[in-house]
Amino acid sequence: MVGFAVIAPTFSLADQKAQTFRTMSLILMASRLTMAAQYSSIMWHVRKFKNTNLPLALMIGLNMVAAIVYLGVAFAFQDGNSSLFSVWYIFTGIEMILTVSFSMRWKVLSFYGTHLVNRMSLLTYIFMGEGIITVLSAVTKIVLNANSWSSATIGNVTAGISTLYIIYMIYFDWRRQLNISLVKQLSWSLLHFPFHLSLKLFVLGFTQFVIWWKVFETQYSVQDQFVASLAAGEDPNFNVTTSWLINALNTTVNDVFSTYVPKYYDTYLSIEDALSDLSYIPDSFWLVTDTGIPEGFNETTLNETQLTLDLGIYDLWNAVENSLFATFNINGFSSVSGFKGEVTYEVNEKASEVNWGKFRLVFVYAYVAAGITLILMNTLFIVSRTRGWTPFNYLRKAINYAIGLGLCLVSLVSLNDEHAAAFEGTPWPLPTLCLTFFVVLILNHLPQPPPIFFKKKEVAAEAKGWDVVKEMGFRGKTSDEALVTEQKASSGETQVRHSDVETAYQGAGR
Repeated sequence: MVGFAVIAPTFSLADQKAQTFRTMSLILMASRLTMAAQYSSIMWHVRKFKNTNLPLALMIGLNMVAAIVYLGVAFAFQDGNSSLFSVWYIFTGIEMILTVSFSMRWKVLSFYGTHLVNRMSLLTYIFMGEGIITVLSAVTKIVLNANSWSSATIGNVTAGISTLYIIYMIYFDWRRQLNISLVKQLSWSLLHFPFHLSLKLFVLGFTQFVIWWKVFETQYSVQDQFVASLAAGEDPNFNVTTSWLINALNTTVNDVFSTYVPKYYDTYLSIEDALSDLSYIPDSFWLVTDTGIPEGFNETTLNETQLTLDLGIYDLWNAVENSLFATFNINGFSSVSGFKGEVTYEVNEKASEVNWGKFRLVFVYAYVAAGITLILMNTLFIVSRTRGWTPFNYLRKAINYAIGLGLCLVSLVSLNDEHAAAFEGTPWPLPTLCLTFFVVLILNHLPQPPPIFFKKKEVAAEAKGWDVVKEMGFRGKTSDEALVTEQKASSGETQVRHSDVETAYQGAGR
């Protein structure tokens, strides 16, 4: 695990470094050799039990073969990108299939009766805890002073933490049967891989919503101040000059940069260039006349000056927008080919396209991952539940699947720019997810309705109260009384057996 953490910063499939990939392969080899040594130790201690030799020997051989494969792959990596890394995934899949097959064939390798279920649940709990840390990390990025808090920001942070807590409640409330058959236990455990993957993507996605909303909120504030400055030019009672407009725009930009400092120095140069272009607009342009054309202008010069104003405002806005994105580590500049820190008009254009493309990607995968997470949690519950199925429960599970599918389909709104802007540009993407999971929580805790089409005796009995608690390893008052009764009966039976032995002994003595 330490080795994985060490190579993670330099591991990239798009920019493969031979040393990193060789190290990764050698780490996999070392892990397999360690497991082979562990199985060898167990085999030595149970060597007198002949039935255990073959399965343990197979596991030792499997891990040794895997170690040899990973060692061979390590020497094959060279500088440059290749698909050689796919050998890791292919052989890991083969290992998993063979290990599960062996565990179902030989009892000594079986997972039944082990802590596998508890370990999977603990791993899920860890993922959720990391989600809380991720949300709080996002808060430290967006809240730099007291003015950073707004009602929408508070709502998004609350929705993020609440969503994780609701998922925690749903998952652990649905994990009710601990003693299930071997096949169900293996199915339940294997389903946790896609579940953990979707949960991790979901958490990372909705955490980005917190950051993106702060970017949107700041942009909306800048946009309102820009519009107010430009609108002053249409007020006949206000004497607007080009220098006044430049000062107003520059003040707005500096207020933003005082809180969110630009990551690249060239951003200041882009701002200066945009303001410099605006300085060429003559003051007479702002004088309002009855004809709508200022004095000294004709239709052609008016259109040219208006174009200069529009391009200057656009360049200014683009520079501020990309600087905000870069400050929050949504860095479109790093994805622009040939970028070396020099922020130009063309670089700003390309960076803006990359940034908005990233947002659409985050929106899509966050909602798809949310839907898959709910679908897999529902499937995990169905696999682990062994009793208490009623028509109402079937209906609830069907509704859960429908809601999960609906969350996945929400991502299709990004295909329509108008509808996407109307929803994605608001603070509601994250609260919508929170409210959806809250509805699922309430739906699955509703009491069973009275039977209408079935007689009561025909409805399967639902596990109640202490039945559920007992399955989790605890005992209530009723179970304690039953245990005492059982102990008394056992004690009486033991006394009877002792009496029988004593009578038999006395008979033999006579």
